[in-house]
Amino acid sequence: MHDLSFILSSSAFAFDAGGPLLFLALGVFALVVVVLIIAVEAVALRLLKWGGFGRALLDSFLMNLVSTVIGVPLLFGYATIFGETLGVRYVFAFALSFVISAAIEGGVLLALRRRPSRETWRAAVISNAASYAAVTLLMVALAVAGN
Repeated sequence: MHDLSFILSSSAFAFDAGGPLLFLALGVFALVVVVLIIAVEAVALRLLKWGGFGRALLDSFLMNLVSTVIGVPLLFGYATIFGETLGVRYVFAFALSFVISAAIEGGVLLALRRRPSRETWRAAVISNAASYAAVTLLMVALAVAGN
């Protein structure tokens, strides 16, 4: 069903920046991943005392919505420019997707909540690290179960 090349593919890690668009390509699985991302990031924000869970969930949803709208064209641009020619493309795509996502979502958090920059960027990086870890674990579990 899923193999390790899928886990390492740029599309697997683009969920955070483009999850809803990938729903069109992957159906219900993409919806599950998007919900997982929003929930994990909301929990991370809550644990960082970003606000109540409702506020953290709303902010997580909004920052992922903006991240999708901006991140998808950027990631498609990356794929168009580098395609198959970049030897470290999977690792680079993962890192690039993380940086794009954290930068966009940090900017959204700055706009949503007037908090000190350091606190806001910390929340963006930690919440994205948590969601990338969760998606990675899910992909590894699916690859192991499929083999």
